[in-house]
Amino acid sequence: MTIAEETEKTIVNIPQDLIETKKSVEKSMDTIITTLKTKKNLWFVGCGDSYFVGIYGVYLFEALTPISAYAEESHEILYRQKFSNDDCLIAISASGATAKTVDALRYAKKKGITTIALTNSENSVLAREADFCIITRARGKGAPTSTSVCAMYALTILAQDLAKEAEIEIPERVIKTIEKIPSLVGNVINMSREFAKTVSEKIADYDVIYLTGAGPCYASALFGAAKLRELAYLHSIAFEAEEFCHYPFLSLTSNDVVIIVASNGKSSERILKLLNALETLKVNTILIADRKFVSSVNIKPKITIELPEVPEFLAPIINVIPLQLLAVEVAKRKGIRDSVFRYANILFDLIGYYI
Repeated sequence: MTIAEETEKTIVNIPQDLIETKKSVEKSMDTIITTLKTKKNLWFVGCGDSYFVGIYGVYLFEALTPISAYAEESHEILYRQKFSNDDCLIAISASGATAKTVDALRYAKKKGITTIALTNSENSVLAREADFCIITRARGKGAPTSTSVCAMYALTILAQDLAKEAEIEIPERVIKTIEKIPSLVGNVINMSREFAKTVSEKIADYDVIYLTGAGPCYASALFGAAKLRELAYLHSIAFEAEEFCHYPFLSLTSNDVVIIVASNGKSSERILKLLNALETLKVNTILIADRKFVSSVNIKPKITIELPEVPEFLAPIINVIPLQLLAVEVAKRKGIRDSVFRYANILFDLIGYYI
């Protein structure tokens, strides 16, 4: 079976994986919440998709909790010298064995910082060495998809429970959305299939694909670029929306493709201006956004998918799904039949894993 086929099967199972993840996370939540109540700063570290999960975590915890949150790539945290007893580090790795993420956790422990592992492998070195552990229950193989969504969901549950413990009032809409995440993801999987096939026909033969988003949706754009590279070997580049406006925009022509990931919220006005500018240049633009945002667009891109509306800081759990399915469809259209990742030996040597 190809990586793309394995990944597609895994995506289909995400709703059930989310349900099992919630059961698992709730088992370890009380002691972790008790610890986090005493902290002022929370550091998320990870590599690749796990780092993108951390970016999501920053917006989530800033929105719901009293704690200040930051995301760093695992290797970069090793340069940080100034920590305090008010700090806590969450090391994110699906395998629990990513070398630099394990190094980051060990570095934090040497600095006397409380550490939490967020991993899909309860027998991993990360889980063994962390002070506390949150275990997700993603199944399946292929490119990281379910592991990322389950990790985001685990952080969502953690943030919600921390907010409740801190007696911070959470809007009813947010509570209901979090409760419905598994079913929302299931609905989005179904509604994204045709979209993914349509877009794959358009972009499979392109040399470069740009993706952009602002706020939490920047994490979504990063996830999308990673999947298009991993599964379809497509030269995809993700930019934060403001950064995209400053210099990538200068190289665009009407032959280029830009995928915009958006959600109704603080970033709406900026993304609307960007959409208008892309329309002026006649750039091939594809929009992934919630219904409320789409309704505010004057001239909709020809290819647009309207997703269920959720609070902006929760949007990546939803809008990453069509991007994952798109990568699968592009790989199929390009006829990629690889059953293992290209350059696997070199890649794994560069990344490194602990056992």
